[in-house]
Amino acid sequence: MNPYFDYKQLIDLVKLCGGEILSCYDNLSPEKLFIIFSKHSKSIDESRNMEKVYKCEVVTIEWVLDSISEYTILPTDEYKAVKLANSILEE
Repeated sequence: MNPYFDYKQLIDLVKLCGGEILSCYDNLSPEKLFIIFSKHSKSIDESRNMEKVYKCEVVTIEWVLDSISEYTILPTDEYKAVKLANSILEE
């Protein structure tokens, strides 16, 4: 998690901006779902598994914060957890 936010603060921020935190997402399109992956996790396999199982994008908290600051849902390419995990492991 980002050093400036804990889990509860992230939930509150997402809700304040009109987002939803789901415990069940039956009947929802995967294009509208995102899993927020911890920046400090280095498990590429876990991120890939989440993408396969839930059929939605797994992104970092920075995507949420940057999208909020830009007042729009940003493209996820630069924020994908698999991409981040790969770059961390290469360092």
